[in-house]
Amino acid sequence: MKSIFACAAAAALSIAALTTSASAQQKLEFKFVSAAPPKTPWEAQINRFRDEIARETKGEITMVPYINSVLGSEQDTILQVQNGRLESGGFSVTAGVQIVKEMSLLAGPYVWESEKQADCVLDNFLFAEYQKLFDKKGLVLTQWSEVGWVNVYGKKPLLTPADAKGYKVRIAPAASSKVFWDAVGANGVPLGVPDVNPSLQTGLVEGGDFPNLTYVAMGTGKLAPHLTLTQHQHQAGIVVFNKRFYDKLPKEQRAKIELVSSPPHQLRVEVRGVQAAMLKAHQAQGGTVHTLTAEQLATWKKAAEPAQAALVKDIGGDAPRLWQLIQKAKKECPV
Repeated sequence: MKSIFACAAAAALSIAALTTSASAQQKLEFKFVSAAPPKTPWEAQINRFRDEIARETKGEITMVPYINSVLGSEQDTILQVQNGRLESGGFSVTAGVQIVKEMSLLAGPYVWESEKQADCVLDNFLFAEYQKLFDKKGLVLTQWSEVGWVNVYGKKPLLTPADAKGYKVRIAPAASSKVFWDAVGANGVPLGVPDVNPSLQTGLVEGGDFPNLTYVAMGTGKLAPHLTLTQHQHQAGIVVFNKRFYDKLPKEQRAKIELVSSPPHQLRVEVRGVQAAMLKAHQAQGGTVHTLTAEQLATWKKAAEPAQAALVKDIGGDAPRLWQLIQKAKKECPV
């Protein structure tokens, strides 16, 4: 009898161990990386994504965010998502071009006449196109997000392209940034986002361009206090997953992750809604915001106009076809 009970107890323990093991195998943890500075709408959106995944999956899936470039620059971490060392992340167009060079078209100088136009073209004409391009590179593009308008900043006012001629500026590691600054005659220095503030402090650069949120949240405005509202670029953001990781997810888990992803419209509204507040915060800290006259803005647009053709040529690949698609789509979208 003792032997029977001992065998029964051992069997029960084995079943419990197997059940526990199976339960543990059902749980999933993945990393989500971003350059988003703390206390910004981007951080709030990432944390909401994390919390909704945990709630919707009843703890089966845990997303672990790493913001503020703590695991490296955008350019480094998007490559790590591609090779599978990281599972997912939210990135700017500037980072996206590391994988799909045709992403630079979306941030070309004065491509978009309004946010409304950009949203319409991105959602209705370009999303599927870029999904295919990312898929070929081992990434799954799950949604657009929002970075916002990009404006010029400097240690001195940069009101016209003439003010930027020969000026030492940070160039983002993307063709769209290089062709813009080349067109206005600036002396460009390629730098990742984490290197911008140290380079302003040492004098390696004296200006550059940033989305308003990044400019204020990173403290760049304290080092180069003159912000000029050129609005020469509009940057969408992207959310991507490593394709091998994503494809291996059970359909139920993948569906739940997709279910809790906020729609692009919501992400855009949240980011755009704080733009004015960030500019006021910059001014309250002693910074200056320069609103251009129609004549001044016209000089920027005229100087940057040749950069569009230069950008398409520089990118090559599928850029000419996509550029034509963008031009056609703009005619079908409201300004």
